[in-house]
Amino acid sequence: MATHAPIREERVEIRIRSLDKKILEKAAVLSGVSVSSFMLSNALKAAQDEISSQNRIHLSDREWNAFMRVLEHPPKPNQALITAAKRYRRA
Repeated sequence: MATHAPIREERVEIRIRSLDKKILEKAAVLSGVSVSSFMLSNALKAAQDEISSQNRIHLSDREWNAFMRVLEHPPKPNQALITAAKRYRRA
């Protein structure tokens, strides 16, 4: 059963120094893939890592404990919150 590679519809071009290209070529050879595949794979991993790090909240132990205390023992709603909830229900 033959499998087909996904169709690549887009093109990305960059200009790089000769030394940088040689480094990429060597890394691709060592990885057993083409330069394009090496660059795409590593660029996508870096992009996913960056997106993930931007979507993550880092808390110190003190901040985490304070957050958990509020979740476990939420404060009573004040008048502004009650008013906002009533407005939301009417909308």
